[in-house]
Amino acid sequence: MSNKSKTNPETKPLAPDMPEPIQESRRPVMVGGVRRRKLFNLPGNAGCAPKPHAKGTKRALVVALLTREEGATFQEVQEGIAGAFPGGSWDDRTCSEGIRLIATALGYRLEEDPQSAVIRAYPNA
Repeated sequence: MSNKSKTNPETKPLAPDMPEPIQESRRPVMVGGVRRRKLFNLPGNAGCAPKPHAKGTKRALVVALLTREEGATFQEVQEGIAGAFPGGSWDDRTCSEGIRLIATALGYRLEEDPQSAVIRAYPNA
């Protein structure tokens, strides 16, 4: 058996009663599509006081924005970081992780209002 017979499309199938292979229908993939993110409703560390953070850092700015009475939206956090730290702006993924770290690393409880998209951080103590 030569290699030509293996790759030649005109060769007959090994078994005559074998069904034809099913061709997969491939749907077009949307590149760069809009991705919905999950709401920030994280419990933080219950019963523990929030951990201190270094002043003048991006994390300190995010805490200051989210602990205000009116809170901040996702876009406000991104704009605040870009304005305070030239050349250090955050994309969507980095901003999500930066906000999430406020709950996981520092122990704040995060709540996001689904209608207004305002995120608020509360100390758990």
